[in-house]
Amino acid sequence: MDLGEFPYQFQMPLAETTAYNLVAFSTSNETTKLKVWGFDFKNNEISEELTINRFYNGTEGSISGTAGDGYAITTQQFKEITRVVKSETNSSVVLYAIEPGTSKMWFVAKYHSKDTIPMFRRYRVINKKNKSGIDGDERSETCILAMVKLGYSELSENDDIVLIDSISALKMMLIAIKYENEGNLTQAIQFESNAVRILEDVNAHHKVSQGTPVIIDFERRLMGGVTNRWPYT
Repeated sequence: MDLGEFPYQFQMPLAETTAYNLVAFSTSNETTKLKVWGFDFKNNEISEELTINRFYNGTEGSISGTAGDGYAITTQQFKEITRVVKSETNSSVVLYAIEPGTSKMWFVAKYHSKDTIPMFRRYRVINKKNKSGIDGDERSETCILAMVKLGYSELSENDDIVLIDSISALKMMLIAIKYENEGNLTQAIQFESNAVRILEDVNAHHKVSQGTPVIIDFERRLMGGVTNRWPYT
């Protein structure tokens, strides 16, 4: 079920009697701030600007002591986040929720350095069961196996990960460039054609066939070698 877009990757921790402070970190020294809107425990709309702290020694995930030991956190406590706005930063920004009094932290979201109004699309898997067999319990542990297609993401940083559809096509094209640089255009054209053909074969598998789709229901315990992907007992 498509739930829409949200300014976080993970929902705020479920709590009946408390809300949470927020803290933001980056691996770089940031001069800009992060602004967050949301609701407090009494459902009053609140907002606050967060100073972006630097991870200890610039190592992501590393914090000296607890988040309350000299790090800038929100003065207000959030039960829910409704909007996040940030300027472009030197590095990605990680947002955590902190439980008052215990300094226990939860990962909420990680925002790309170029994102200014970050949003994430979220989905809900209905009719799920946890290991004890309870239906639809949001707090229960569950696991699914999903087939998805990655969306296009523009590369903007030197350390961005390049997603390659076909290693074989890339190899063919690199060989074609090698022959082209050597002046052997016949071999270059041949390998380039091979690269294009391989990519066309890959893309053909991504296209949806015409006609009515058929859903085949099967017993997952008959899947042979891949049954270990399923957390059933």
